[in-house]
Amino acid sequence: MTMNIAPEYTITSDAQLARRDVPLVIEFTSSRVRQRPLASRVPGIELAAGRLPVRAVDIDASPDLRRRFKINLLPTFVVVHDA
Repeated sequence: MTMNIAPEYTITSDAQLARRDVPLVIEFTSSRVRQRPLASRVPGIELAAGRLPVRAVDIDASPDLRRRFKINLLPTFVVVHDA
């Protein structure tokens, strides 16, 4: 069975990365990238999606987060816990 785990573009600031009880999987991408989010196609992420929240950051809309996590290539995955 394939899960639909396409991330939501909800993280736009550091405040949304506040202390969490569980790790957060973040896919950094861009609205300019013409492919569907990679999170929906990576088996390990699909397995984690049942237990961990998966979200995405559009680096064009959130350049501060791009700099904070030193994102240079897209897509890039980061796991955050106790940000």
